[in-house]
Amino acid sequence: MNSSRRSALLLIGSELLSGRVQDENLRFLARELWELGVSVERAVMVGDDIEEIATTLSALADRHDWVFTTGGIGPTHDDLTIDAVARAFGVEVVTAPRLEQLIRARWGDRTTAAHLRMARVPRGAVLEGGDQPGWPTVRMENVVILPGVPAILRRKFQALRERFRCGRFHRRSVAYAAEEVDLAPILERVAAKHPAVRIGSYPQEDHVLITLEGRDDPQVQAAARTLEAATGDLPRF
Repeated sequence: MNSSRRSALLLIGSELLSGRVQDENLRFLARELWELGVSVERAVMVGDDIEEIATTLSALADRHDWVFTTGGIGPTHDDLTIDAVARAFGVEVVTAPRLEQLIRARWGDRTTAAHLRMARVPRGAVLEGGDQPGWPTVRMENVVILPGVPAILRRKFQALRERFRCGRFHRRSVAYAAEEVDLAPILERVAAKHPAVRIGSYPQEDHVLITLEGRDDPQVQAAARTLEAATGDLPRF
């Protein structure tokens, strides 16, 4: 089991950049992947521009174990993700017989060219899993192509989630009724002593939340003890 999987998220849609639609998928995927032990290293949002999508995706796929794309896989002219993935990998777009069969089974005589656009995949792509009524997810090498509609994305990801598991992260949290500036030198010392533990500081209106995260639970616990000893009598929240 690989314990150091790194991932990136590519959120696609001009409606996200214009503010017409509020993204819900980043938070969901980041939390799910964290639970599976997969580190999300980057999240990038791009509009409906095939060259921008392809260029960004190529760079992300080269640097990460997994890339999850969201959006742009519907039946309309501005759904460009499949074409962009194909361009990023230097392959053509073809029709997946299984997808075409599912589409024709669902819409029957009402099937149109717009419906069949959703059967297009990059050549070499594989179909993974399938939620009810058995609609699979397209994967091109290390790129998992997910829809933008949050409810559908969640169903599709849940059908595949265990395939990405690679261990787990451990977390300790503590809140102080203090100013972040007062905690800063303490956190710097703790971080220097425990380099394998990621320490986060998140100021709220009346307290500061400190998180300690890492793959090795004893190291996280040791960092927590160092923090507790260093903060002394600082009031907890």
